[in-house]
Amino acid sequence: MGLGDIRYEHVIAATEEFRCLGRDEFLRTYGFGRAMSYELVLDGRRYDSKAIAGVAHGYVTGVFWKARDFSGGAATVARCLRELGFVVETGEPSSNRAALLARLRNLKVSRGPGNPAPSRHQPLSLLWAISRAADERPRLIRKSTVPCPYLLVRQLLLFGGSLGSRVG
Repeated sequence: MGLGDIRYEHVIAATEEFRCLGRDEFLRTYGFGRAMSYELVLDGRRYDSKAIAGVAHGYVTGVFWKARDFSGGAATVARCLRELGFVVETGEPSSNRAALLARLRNLKVSRGPGNPAPSRHQPLSLLWAISRAADERPRLIRKSTVPCPYLLVRQLLLFGGSLGSRVG
């Protein structure tokens, strides 16, 4: 019996148990650590993909797989979950998230000469950079690709910085 035996409803049942127990207890109960690479994303929540797949496998076969029973995330678990219609994303270790938040909290805000108010462009630039990073696109673009600064601001507000989007 393999991952191909898992069905959509088994994955949903595993995510429900994950929610009921909480992440740490679920992982401890089934012998998993936190996901290093791939996370299942469902209803805005993130789940450790191998742990969910291992528990879903147990619901089907009675044999709850452990982390050592999987060969690789991308070719096995992530593919299986995606084929069932789930979203699987590359997760980043929580220490990176914490470091990013710490850097954002310590961000120095530029102020114009003789003006105590923060510069207005920085929040927009930050949102634009975050949206590009989320789409795994380069955070910088050549100035020549932006036809007009006002168009860029409008696209930021309407489409989250997608320069290829049509503005109506």
